[in-house]
Amino acid sequence: MFEEFCVLYLKHVRGYDQVWRLSDVPDHVLTGLGLKRPDMGIDIIAERNGKYSAVQCKYKKHTTIKPVTIVSWKALSTFYALCLRTGPWEKYIVMTNCNYTRRAGKKTPKDLSICLKTFQNTTKEEWTRMCGLEGNTITQTLAPKTTEDLRAARLAYFARIGGNTLHTTKIEEQEFGSQQVPHTDRRAVDPQF
Repeated sequence: MFEEFCVLYLKHVRGYDQVWRLSDVPDHVLTGLGLKRPDMGIDIIAERNGKYSAVQCKYKKHTTIKPVTIVSWKALSTFYALCLRTGPWEKYIVMTNCNYTRRAGKKTPKDLSICLKTFQNTTKEEWTRMCGLEGNTITQTLAPKTTEDLRAARLAYFARIGGNTLHTTKIEEQEFGSQQVPHTDRRAVDPQF
């Protein structure tokens, strides 16, 4: 599931033209990059302007015992080894819900880590694009309701879900006379309750 999220993020937030999980990459692209299926280490391939990026996705469950999570070099070494044997790659991307990644040696211009803080800074507009909601509008407008309208709507709602429990309260008797009104919550008839 995290891989699917990463595909959407790369396409709609990072602006890649094509993004595939490894199982969905066209054969001619795999051949051109020197990869085979199944592969160990590269989870996603992203393409922009004819250049390819290799992506490794690492999801870790967060716990209260370790509030800071890290993707270790050991967890990434197979990915980087495979990237060096295949390609050519414009970027080596590690996407994770961890706080940061640890590398051996210096980070190069080809290295990109997209970690938890980056995901947390995703804007509302970016989430909208990722969810495929862009361009949708709400055309229905709601008219303001009076206190009486709201009370009647609550009573109708609780009448539908309230089952067979019929009883009255002093407030209901004052407002509705001796008729019984079905409800499951006093707030249905008394908004000040």
